Amino acid sequence: MPLFIVHAKTYSGEDRHLEREADSRQALAARLMSEGLLPVRIADAASPGGLLRPLLARLGPKISRLSGDSAALPRPTKAEVMAFARNMSSLLRSGMDVEGALRSLEKENKGNMRRITGELSKGVRQGQQLSAAMAACGCFTTFQVRIVRAGEYGGMLAESLARIASSLRQEIALKARVRHAVAYPSFVLCFGILSVLIMIFFILPRFVSMYREIDADLPWLTDLLLGVGQIADRHKVWLLPAVILGLVALVAGAIRFAKTPAAGALRLKLPAWGQVLRQFEEAAFLRNLGILMQSGIPVPQSLRICAEVGGNSVFGLAAERILEGVSRGHRLSAEMRRQNIFSESVLNLVSIGENGGELSALLLDTAESMEERANEQVSKLLTYLEPLLILAVGVVMGLLVVAMLTPIFSLSAGLRK
Repeated sequence: MPLFIVHAKTYSGEDRHLEREADSRQALAARLMSEGLLPVRIADAASPGGLLRPLLARLGPKISRLSGDSAALPRPTKAEVMAFARNMSSLLRSGMDVEGALRSLEKENKGNMRRITGELSKGVRQGQQLSAAMAACGCFTTFQVRIVRAGEYGGMLAESLARIASSLRQEIALKARVRHAVAYPSFVLCFGILSVLIMIFFILPRFVSMYREIDADLPWLTDLLLGVGQIADRHKVWLLPAVILGLVALVAGAIRFAKTPAAGALRLKLPAWGQVLRQFEEAAFLRNLGILMQSGIPVPQSLRICAEVGGNSVFGLAAERILEGVSRGHRLSAEMRRQNIFSESVLNLVSIGENGGELSALLLDTAESMEERANEQVSKLLTYLEPLLILAVGVVMGLLVVAMLTPIFSLSAGLRK
C-alpha cells in the first residue's frame, strides 16, 4: 500500500504529523476521522519531493504545495464554495442522495470546481462520508468540514450545507460592501499621490531654470519647492524608482502588519473607524459561533473552531481564552465578559440565551443586527471622508500651483507698472 504523509488536527486543536499506509487518500481520511483526527493535508510520500514532505508538512499546507504534489487540488474561491453548498443543499432536499448530487454537480461545473467535485464524488463512491471527502481534498476550511460532519451525524446534511452557503453569502456581501465603500476614497488618495509625484519630478524642474534666470526674490515656499524640484531633476534616474519602490514596500508592509495581533488591537482603537471594525469582527465571531452551535456542535468545539477561523485577530485570540474558561466549567457569558471586548448588549443577550436555551438563534440575530448597524455607520463615515480627502488633495495641489505661479504674477504686475 502507498505511504502518505499526514498533517491532521485533534479536536483539542493540537497538530499531528503522521506517516500512514492506505489504499487511497479517501480511505485514509475516513480512518483518521474515525480516530478523532481531522485531516488538514494528506500528501503522497512517493511523489517528487517526498523526502522533504515531513519537513514541509510541519511548515503548513501552503508550503507543502511547493514540494511538487501534482495531485493537489486548487483552492476554490468563497463564491465557488457558496455555489457548491447551495446547489448541494437544493439537490439533497429534492430527494437525491449525496453521490447522485455530486455526479450532477460534476457535470454542471467547470474548471477547478469540476475537479474538486469529481474528487468528492470519487471519495463518496468508495464509501466515504462527504465530510471526510471534503477534508481529504484539502480545499475546504475546518469550519465547513465540521458543519458538514455535524449535519451528517444529526441527519441534517442539507440544512448544514445551506448554513454554509448562507454564511459565505453574508461574508461575500460584507466584503463587497466594504470594497465598494473604500474604492472611491482609495482612488482619490492614489490620484493625489500620483499628482504630487508628477508635479515634483516633471513640472517643478521646468520652473527651476526659469526662476534661476530671473534671479528675483522668491517667497519661502516657492524657494523650498524649487529646491525640491532641483534635487528631483538632478537625481531623477534613481530617486523616482526609489520613491515608487518605497511606496510599494510601505503598502506591502502595511498589509503584512495588518495580519498580526498587534494590528488587530490597533485597528479597534482607531477613532470612529475602530468602533465600526469592532462591530464587524464581533458580528463575524457571533455568526460563526451561532452557526456551529446551531449545527449541533458543542460549545467548546465551536469555540475552538472560531479560534482557528479567527486566526490572529483580537476575537480569534479571545476565543482561545474563552475556551479555556468554558472547559473548566465556567459560563460562556462570564468568560466573554472577562475579555473586555464584547459590547454590553451582546453579553446580556448571551446570558439570556444561556438561561432560555435559545443561544444559537440569539447569536445569529445579534450578528445580523450588528452588521446592519455597522453598515449604516460606514455609510455615514464615508459621507464625511470622501469630501475631506478631495479637500486635502485640492489644498495640496493648490498650494503647489500658487507657490509656483505667484512670482510670475508678481513680475507681470511689476512690468505693467
